[in-house]
Amino acid sequence: MRSLKRKTLLNLKCFPMESEPHIIYNGVICPKCTDEISSNHRHDYVTCSCGQSFVDGGVGGYIRRSPDAIPVVFYNNEPHEIIRNYARRGTRGKSLDQPLKWVKISEMTDEHLAAVLDYGGADWHLKIIADELAYRNKNNIKLSEDEM
Repeated sequence: MRSLKRKTLLNLKCFPMESEPHIIYNGVICPKCTDEISSNHRHDYVTCSCGQSFVDGGVGGYIRRSPDAIPVVFYNNEPHEIIRNYARRGTRGKSLDQPLKWVKISEMTDEHLAAVLDYGGADWHLKIIADELAYRNKNNIKLSEDEM
């Protein structure tokens, strides 16, 4: 297993909570067909199967949705048990040759989470990743590529 290079992994003081919460999940439920749809990134306009409801804006700082849709929105200041099941990360696989796929943080392997910390990103997002690794450590959860 790849070693976790970041000394800050369990020292979450390095990723302070910013004053403005960030959207980690931007979704809606259509009142007509009951589809739950979500937008993953800015300008990711998604419609439900019946076409009545839409959502747009992803986690890029704005929310746009059809007025009759039931909002399902979560922020990075929610309890981690909620965050881990709604926050997602886009991936193209280890070799970067696969189609873009959005994976819940709770379903990412330990190696993948460590690679994200090594790669870097926005502090609020890295805090979610570090929190997930700490949560797994505390609860004896291990997800390795061999088990997937």
